[in-house]
Formats: sequence, C-alpha cells, structure tokens
Amino acid sequence: MSAVTTAVAPHSRVRTGGRACDVALVHAGLVLVVFAGLWFLPAADRARAVLAASTNLDNLAVHPLRVLLLSAVVVPSGPGLLVLGLLVPVLALAQRRLGRAATFGAFAVGHVGATGVVAGLLLAGLRLGWVDPSVRSAVDVGVSYGLACVAGLLVASGPRRWRTAGVVGAVAVALLALAVDPGFTGVGHLVALGLGLVLAPLAPPAQGAGRPRRWEVTRPARGGTREAPSSCRDRRGRPGREPARRQRCRGVGGALPGGARRGAGGVRGVRGRRRAHAR
Repeated sequence: MSAVTTAVAPHSRVRTGGRACDVALVHAGLVLVVFAGLWFLPAADRARAVLAASTNLDNLAVHPLRVLLLSAVVVPSGPGLLVLGLLVPVLALAQRRLGRAATFGAFAVGHVGATGVVAGLLLAGLRLGWVDPSVRSAVDVGVSYGLACVAGLLVASGPRRWRTAGVVGAVAVALLALAVDPGFTGVGHLVALGLGLVLAPLAPPAQGAGRPRRWEVTRPARGGTREAPSSCRDRRGRPGREPARRQRCRGVGGALPGGARRGAGGVRGVRGRRRAHAR
C-alpha cells in the first residue's frame, strides 16, 4: 500500500514567491539605495544631483539615455518614498499574472513613452507661448510614469467582469489627480495610463506560475499493482467541494508499485464521491 501527496514545502513557497516579485523588489531596492546615497549629500549637492537626473528638456537634449535611466530610480524627498507602497504590489501582481518580461516592458514603455510625449507637448507649448520657459530645467524624476502604465495594463487585461469598472476607475483617478494638481506631471500620468491600456491586447495570457497547489491526494492506493483513483482533500483533510469539472488532484509523477508510471494529469475526483477501483 502506498500514498501520494502533493504538499508544497514552505521553503519552496518562499523561493517561488521571491521569483514572482523580483522585478518589484529589485526596483524598490535600487530606489532605496539611491535615496540613501543622496540623503548623505549636502543639500546643495543633493539638489544638483536630482536636477542632473531629471528628464527635463535641457537634459533630454544633451544626455537622453542617461537621464531616462537615472530618473526611474531617483526619489527627491522622503515623502516620495510612499510611492513604493504602490510600486511593489503593482509590479509583483503584474509579474505574477503576465510574467517578468511583460512587466519590465510595460514599465519601460510607460516611463520612456510618457516622458517623450510630455517633452513633445512642452516643446509645442513653448513655441506657441503657452508654457513658461522655466519648464526647460524643471525637476521630473520618479517611478510614477512606469507605475501608471503597468497599472493600466493590469486593469485592462484583468477579469472581464471587472475590466470596465477598473478602466473607468483608473482613468477617473488620473483625471482627478490632474484636476487637483494641473501640470505636465499629471499629463504624463494620464499618458502613461493610456499607454498601459493600449498595451493590454498585446499582453501575454495570465499565468499561474508561483501559486501553491491547493488540493492534495491523501488517500492511499489499493491493490498491489496500480494506484487507484482517490478523492481530493484540502489541507485540513476535508473533502474537496469544487465542482466535478474542476476536481483534479495533481499528483507527483513517478513509478507506481506495479512498475507503471503515473501520468501528468493527476487523479480526477468523480462528482465528489470517493470511489476506488483496484486492479
């Protein structure tokens, strides 16, 4: 008599959880390291360093690549670190659902794309006399453009029953922020959110990587040659209550007592009834 169990070890859950949000953790770590380095500088040197990393028109005209990279990890003040409370869960959720490449790509598109659109609008406004010339050397750093794009991608590629409400709510929040604090930064957030909505049809399908298995095979096999089907039980040992079409116990592939191999499909429960057929 043998038994097969598909329990997920705690250490494997920790490793899987870390891999599922490494983009968020690495980015947040870089922001904290840069902020700590700036904090120990004198106030004048700190202001010059932040201004040198800003994606304003003057810097974009001279060192576009450098300022695009630096501005994504620079937070000018302590209260600005509160944005990490949104950055980490949003990027972690995006990576868990869409993958590492899609998350990183969406953040880059939002950060670079919104910066480029805002720079073009500012140039047009300067030529028409609608914008003050001081915007050429304004401070514009942070992670908010990329964060807005990833958030837009998440709500536009989420479950269908919540998709419309999520998109409307996200756009309403961006418009409200622009109304409260009008300026090119608010326009950049709105543009980045729109880029995320546009990227949604190109996003990969949601994946379940990193999710722990919920159901276990706890009933031992009967007979001496082949393993018998068994019912699904949750972690507390209670019979599974999922519908019959979804009751599937994932087993561990390997040799069975009779020398046969267990299939990758696992064992299927039949309408919640525990039945075993030994052969």
